[in-house]
This record gives sequence, C-alpha cells and structure tokens, in this order.
Amino acid sequence: MKLRPILILFLFAICLSTNAQERPRLQFFEPADTFHQGRFWTAVGIGSVSYGATVYGLYNVWYKDFPTRNFHFFNDWNEWKNMDKYGHMQTAYFYTAWGFKGAQWVGMNRDAAMWTSAGISMLLQAT
Repeated sequence: MKLRPILILFLFAICLSTNAQERPRLQFFEPADTFHQGRFWTAVGIGSVSYGATVYGLYNVWYKDFPTRNFHFFNDWNEWKNMDKYGHMQTAYFYTAWGFKGAQWVGMNRDAAMWTSAGISMLLQAT
C-alpha cells in the first residue's frame, strides 16, 4: 500500500505536536535564555535532514508516477476536491509551530522566533 509511509509520517507529526504536561520535561529541551550557537547548528542540521528526507520520500510515494511540468494553475476539484489546499495549510502550520519552538529552543526572543518561523514556513512552502 503506497499511503502507509504518509500515514506513519502523519501519526508521528501528531504525536510530536501533542502537549503532554503530565510528563516531566528534560532540561535539554527547555528553551535557552540566550542564543546558543551549538543548538542553532543542531536545529539547522536536524531541520535540513528532515526536510530533505521528507521531500525525497514524498516524491517517491506521491509524485514519481506523475509527469512534472512548469508552474501552472489547475482546477483540481474533479480529482482532489481541493484537499491538497488543506494539506498545504496544515503543513504550513506545523512548519511555523515547529520553527517557533525550535527558534525559542535556540535562544531567540519571542519576536525573533516568530519572524524566523514565519520565514522558514514560507520558504519551505514555496518549494
């Protein structure tokens, strides 16, 4: 079944996004008070590898059997019922939420984390 990896990725994303306050939190995952260069490069590395693996996996599972073309507008109501629009919205939300938490973990203040996560989300969605 081709959709199994997507389902696993979706369930993994939901598990990461749940807010479990009952569990004790590890100090390592607490946001830094000031900018921490080691955490910054760790976050960049994990984000880059995760994004690359996700794009590669999505291509092989979803797009490989379809012809690729230049950018175009297409009314997909008859095929997908605009469900991909919801998928893009959900993905942008998770990019922004994870980017914000990651930027705070690195030690950015709230405003810098907010703008950084919005920029990351727009950049990743533009691809």
